[in-house]
Amino acid sequence: MDTLSVCIIAKNEESNLIRCLESIKGIADEVILVDTGSFDKTISIAEKYNAKIIEFPWEKNFSTARNKALEMATKDWILCLDCDEALDISQVYEIKRKLKNSKNLGFRLKLANVIDNKLYNGKHILRIIRNNSGFYYSGKINEKLMNSISSTKMAINLPVLISIIPN
Repeated sequence: MDTLSVCIIAKNEESNLIRCLESIKGIADEVILVDTGSFDKTISIAEKYNAKIIEFPWEKNFSTARNKALEMATKDWILCLDCDEALDISQVYEIKRKLKNSKNLGFRLKLANVIDNKLYNGKHILRIIRNNSGFYYSGKINEKLMNSISSTKMAINLPVLISIIPN
């Protein structure tokens, strides 16, 4: 029980997507990319990484698109990433090890911003969730991950970095 779907929503993210997808190559058992109307090379880049592409009309609601990605995920666990984010590849093994036989509902990963090549650490954010365990997104903008059937307190922090590099 340690397979992982990576869920990403995108629109015109060709400048960020390769970095994001490269960072998950060693951990993703499936990549779900919900595209909300790209007219750049986003879809062709995702296809090169064997992503399952779902074309989804933009409804001015980030949660709707994210929930579509969650719905399409078929693996045991789901990692939610934005296109301008990337996992610290040196920690992929640690993630896989923690997922194996875990009783947790999720894992919080440490978010870090990279500005002018300097790392600014942020807080831990729930980004890996057990599939089919009541999680969903709520809110049109600045969406939040919610759970309808359990307490997200069953999530633990991992010392894994997700870095955000601005365009």
